[in-house]
Amino acid sequence: MTFEELKAKQHKEWKDFIESYKKSLDAINDEKLELKRVYGFSPDNMPENIQKLLEQRHEQWQKEWGIDGWRNKQLKEKQEKETKQFFNREDIVNSILNGRRRDRNKANER
Repeated sequence: MTFEELKAKQHKEWKDFIESYKKSLDAINDEKLELKRVYGFSPDNMPENIQKLLEQRHEQWQKEWGIDGWRNKQLKEKQEKETKQFFNREDIVNSILNGRRRDRNKANER
């Protein structure tokens, strides 16, 4: 895999992440809006257990999708690992090639 291919792959992963993020956010907002409609758009009309349920779902969503959410962290860690592996492989290949060049140059000097 070339560096350009790695960048394209990781770009697609972030694009997919953002699409899933938006779908998830839309779903939680739609549910919240529907419950507000049912209770006349007034928190005073909404039972306390429904308000707590909405708060819990929002907190769960934040833990999953928020800026410090596990999905975000998981993707960042995965991509950092892939990038490090790519450059470690590149370093090994370059070291081998440089070693071979040195050996050839030494052999030619003799």
